[in-house]
Amino acid sequence: MKSSVFRMLAVITFLLAGCEEATPEPSKVTCTGDAYRQILSEIGNEAKSEAFAEECGSFRNAEEMRDWEFKPSPKDDF
Repeated sequence: MKSSVFRMLAVITFLLAGCEEATPEPSKVTCTGDAYRQILSEIGNEAKSEAFAEECGSFRNAEEMRDWEFKPSPKDDF
């Protein structure tokens, strides 16, 4: 009887562990403008909202690194 109760508790704990609210993946849509502010306001946990803001900051930095253009150096006049 005890082992079946412990098994039930283990199964319930395992199933409820996946019910936690997930934060969206950082992307151009979720990390810019009104969508970004709305997502931050919807996240109830302060630690999760800080983590999402940090992930969006990293995403923006990565995007800036990818967007570059060739700028030739000035001509040398020897």
